[in-house]
Amino acid sequence: MDVPLLSVCSTTYNHVNFIKQAIDGFLVQKVDFAWEIIIADDFSTDGTREILLEYKNKYPDLIKLILQEKNVGAAQNCIDLITAPKSKYIALCDGDDYWTDPLKLQKQVDFLEANPDFAICFHNAAVINEDYPEKNRLNSDDLTPEVSTLDNLLEGSNYIATASVVIKTNLIQNLPDWFASLPFGDYGLYLIAAQHGKIRYLNEVMSVYRIHKGGVYGNLGNAPKGVTRIYQQNYEFWKIINKSATISQSRLRRATLKSIKNVVYSAANSKQIRVFLIYHYLLLIHSHGEDYRQVPKKILRLCRSAIRELRDHLVHI
Repeated sequence: MDVPLLSVCSTTYNHVNFIKQAIDGFLVQKVDFAWEIIIADDFSTDGTREILLEYKNKYPDLIKLILQEKNVGAAQNCIDLITAPKSKYIALCDGDDYWTDPLKLQKQVDFLEANPDFAICFHNAAVINEDYPEKNRLNSDDLTPEVSTLDNLLEGSNYIATASVVIKTNLIQNLPDWFASLPFGDYGLYLIAAQHGKIRYLNEVMSVYRIHKGGVYGNLGNAPKGVTRIYQQNYEFWKIINKSATISQSRLRRATLKSIKNVVYSAANSKQIRVFLIYHYLLLIHSHGEDYRQVPKKILRLCRSAIRELRDHLVHI
């Protein structure tokens, strides 16, 4: 087999209900270059591994498996996967997501081959919420720039769906030690790669990001307090990036402030007073007191809301 130009890289953990759809989405790809599929399974116990072995037996020259001998965690499983390929490009797709366009890889590789100053090519994706279908949406909107850079990523929001990404392999294989501590590994990969090239967006829906109870953020994103927790993890993400000194603190300030403000607003909406106060204190520190005028009003408003809720509860006892 020729040295592959591209490696499809997929992480799995207990994805028995989804992994077939993901792999089938890989297998229908129509490409004019050599490629491979590498799947890293983090010691699944629900039958996922057996399905992987079935596909491996059917396509022994195309599919490679990394089968962890124990549960190593999502971060290490991702690192083991990303550092395995020898190809020029990596296409990402978690085992519970899937692709919907058989020409997806060809379109993205064609662009990157013709434009060597780009590090990443991604596209639009459908976001499917299995428990709350009324929340289904597209990942990107009309405001998503066709060409973006590291500065866009540093605005504090990850606008790139994992299963939509094709990225240059050599930019992300020598991962720093701090990468394993990130709550969002995909976002970290984009920040690392975007320091060496631009980002291209294709306005076509060619993959699906699935939100479900077994997913990393499925349960969190469907509850107000869970949303607050996601925002807290986002702050932890930027704190780690800050400490890494990979990017100057001045460039990270906007993303850090945005992540803290998101926690503050979410905690206020979900009446998490302790979280609200802690992160308001952090906001004062990081903003150098610029937001101090709003603190008393916000605290008073939150306390009044909590008192009203407690009073209504006591009335009905």
